[in-house]
Amino acid sequence: MKRIRIGVVGLRFGRHIVEQIVTGSAREWLELAAVCDSDAAKAQEIASQHGVTAFTDLDALLADPGIPAIGLFTGPVGRAALVRKIIRAGKDVMTTKPFERDPDAALEVLLEAKKLGRVVHLNSPGPVPPMDIAKIHEWQDQHQLGRPIAARFETWGNYREQADGGWYDDPQLCPVPPIFRLGIYCINDLVALLGEADRVNVLESRLLTRR
Repeated sequence: MKRIRIGVVGLRFGRHIVEQIVTGSAREWLELAAVCDSDAAKAQEIASQHGVTAFTDLDALLADPGIPAIGLFTGPVGRAALVRKIIRAGKDVMTTKPFERDPDAALEVLLEAKKLGRVVHLNSPGPVPPMDIAKIHEWQDQHQLGRPIAARFETWGNYREQADGGWYDDPQLCPVPPIFRLGIYCINDLVALLGEADRVNVLESRLLTRR
């Protein structure tokens, strides 16, 4: 199978994706072709490590006809505008959650991508239900179980990361960081199981990490 050449944009989180592409399981499908970040030193450092081209300007990267896909790993605030620029350049997009802080902007760009026939892939929610949810749906049909009336999910993590001043640490840009980090997977599964939420209540603490 021919691997897809991809340029990775946003190297704060994207540098971890670069490692997955170069040395992890993603190398079976993807080939790192370029990296892009507004921090020229960071872009050059990572590009030199992996023998690829460094960019500091997204437009310059999009002008390269040999790169059909972009991994976009900037913060979610205003990401829809960047996705729009990428798909209008005729390239597909791989990105991450949260997709965009503005739900209207998110919907608009996804509808445009569909119209243009461009792929916008993100890691949550997945394109198909996870195996456990799919099995529950199967049993609902097979045994006429009716709809679920209650469910409980818990996710535990112990990162103890310290605040570094990024969007993730700003309460205005990222309210309740643990939800965006891991809790979103539980929420997506609950929606798949029970349907859209009428109301969501949240309690958080920043005592350990200030995040």
